[in-house]
Amino acid sequence: YVTTTVTDGSAPVAGAAVISTITTANNTTVTYSGVTSADGTYTYNYRLNTRKVGTGTFNVVSTVSMAGYEEGTGSISFTVQ
Repeated sequence: YVTTTVTDGSAPVAGAAVISTITTANNTTVTYSGVTSADGTYTYNYRLNTRKVGTGTFNVVSTVSMAGYEEGTGSISFTVQ
């Protein structure tokens, strides 16, 4: 599972639109979109198939928007061996 957490300082932001893109080790991209729940999270299931997408560094970038807030972006990388 991949989870994006949206906060305003320390308070969760519910109802924010999230677009999350995973770039795999072989440079394939997969995009998921949804809305944060009451606890400020949006979670999706990404099934990893190393035969299709390879091993190495994967990058996840999430962009979040909601009326009344500035758009925000966060990212993280992980390695699959």
